Amino acid sequence: MDWGHTKAADGSTTMSKQQEVEKQEQNENGAICEALDWRGRPATDKHGGPRTSIFILASQGLWNVANFAIATSLVLYFVRVLQMGNATAANNVTNWIGTQFLLTLLGGFLGDAYWGRFKTCAIFQLVHVLGLILLALSATINALKPPQCNGPGSMCPSPSALQVDIFLLGLYITALGTGGYLPAFVAWGADQFDSEKTRTTFFGWLFVCQNIGTIVANTVFVWLQNKGEWELSFWLATGVGALATLAFGVGVPTYRQYAPGGNSFVRTAQVIIASVRKWWIEVPRDADELHELPTIELIRQGSRKMPHTPRFRFLDKAATRVPGEFEKPWKLCNVTQVEELKCLFRMLPIWLCAIPFAAVFSQINTLFVEQAAVMDLQLGNIKIPPASLNLVNVMTIFVCTLLYAPVVVPIARAITGRPTGLTQLQRLGCGQIGVAIAMGLAALVESRRLSLARQGKQMSVFWLSPQHIVLGISQVFAVVGAMDFFYSEAPHAMKGLVSSLSLANLAIGSFLSTVLVSITMHFTTRDGSPGWIPPRNLNVGHVDYFYWLLMCITLLNVAAFGLGCRWYRRCAPTPESQTNGSHTENVKPYF
Repeated sequence: MDWGHTKAADGSTTMSKQQEVEKQEQNENGAICEALDWRGRPATDKHGGPRTSIFILASQGLWNVANFAIATSLVLYFVRVLQMGNATAANNVTNWIGTQFLLTLLGGFLGDAYWGRFKTCAIFQLVHVLGLILLALSATINALKPPQCNGPGSMCPSPSALQVDIFLLGLYITALGTGGYLPAFVAWGADQFDSEKTRTTFFGWLFVCQNIGTIVANTVFVWLQNKGEWELSFWLATGVGALATLAFGVGVPTYRQYAPGGNSFVRTAQVIIASVRKWWIEVPRDADELHELPTIELIRQGSRKMPHTPRFRFLDKAATRVPGEFEKPWKLCNVTQVEELKCLFRMLPIWLCAIPFAAVFSQINTLFVEQAAVMDLQLGNIKIPPASLNLVNVMTIFVCTLLYAPVVVPIARAITGRPTGLTQLQRLGCGQIGVAIAMGLAALVESRRLSLARQGKQMSVFWLSPQHIVLGISQVFAVVGAMDFFYSEAPHAMKGLVSSLSLANLAIGSFLSTVLVSITMHFTTRDGSPGWIPPRNLNVGHVDYFYWLLMCITLLNVAAFGLGCRWYRRCAPTPESQTNGSHTENVKPYF
């Protein structure tokens, strides 16, 4: 949904009735009635747009350096410094990643309902920096720092419970900062742009800057951490996190924002309860007889009018008037409020199908790193850190993102006839298929590595490159497609919350990975064997079997995703429905 004029498929410009009302409410100075500057005054055409990009993208790039400086080698910190086993360390990392992204629901909710997205971004960026400071202190102060290990093969003293707890506390404070900041930042950044084309471009460059930050984390910080310079790397990450907050703050005068739209959970609960209360009444056939507020009133409440759609007809009972009934919010809801809930129900199958992708993606920071650690790490006379191979994934993402618009889009446009080449759901589908291929490659490489290891030989770590490359290509399709899909299809009052769904599935995917690892270890160690993922030595296990399992799960998910796409219909109002006042659903599958 655009904030200004909308463009038809042929490039012509149309203006809806809703947009005409907004246009009439602009004052002589060009102030936009619903957009505000950082002081809460009406925004003008000097706020938002490309001029804000340099601050937004710089802040995101620096923030990614700080976050991935911790995440990239975290599994090695758990193993080498905190003396944890491979499976335990992998589960701790996926639990932390899962918590980060599960908390995105909190950030999306607060940004939409109470604080506004701008304020939410600022507060949780500061929380993230506080968590980084605690991590750095835990590696600096002697009482909090785990005892140093003399090297492989030596008896290493175990850290105390206090030392582990302080480190985990700092780690989960950063998770809170990340969870609160990310969804509000994604939605708020997109709020700066009016057209769908510029928003899609913004999402692409946002992804590029995220991965530039990841490149720095996978080179400078991984090198320091592999040398055991954890204290220095944590303090550097803290400094970079502070710079990200500063870059965000410098651009404040150029930003625009929108007023919070109220508590989304209360709005949806009102629809459900009102529908149940009036289960006995019949919904009128004419949708115009349903209760709706004037467009300008919806805008004042932080929402946007949505046309009626025929699916989930039971919920229409909430907007059905009953003679003698007063307009109380828990008894009578407006059509837009009902359609917002319908929109969430429509997107649910798509969201669920993104979870297995996240479960596979979490292996990059866990099993892929542990796998690399037992391979030949020599590059000439240089021994590269195990986690630095993530750089192959990041560079693939960087290159493919830059090539997507000039190369992929024209080819896809020639095939599909769509101006954008692929729809958002088609991009997601390509990413899902790519993940299955990546897991198949990972299984084949690990099977060969185990065969050589049992002969006393080592396999070059660069044989892991194909799985990193395919996963990187998959992310370009899936991650950007998901960000664009959830933001574009979300109701106006829920854009932050719905954007958090594309991040929350990463949380559930990480937890799913933890569950899969735990179940796998439970069933594969019952006969006394070391299991598929041994605690210390991967050479006596069968990680390749685990990769085959993930590939099978992903293939089943691809089939389910295809069915979900055929069922899906657009949530957001189309320019056509806004212009002609239609109350019928866009019946063409959005795939």
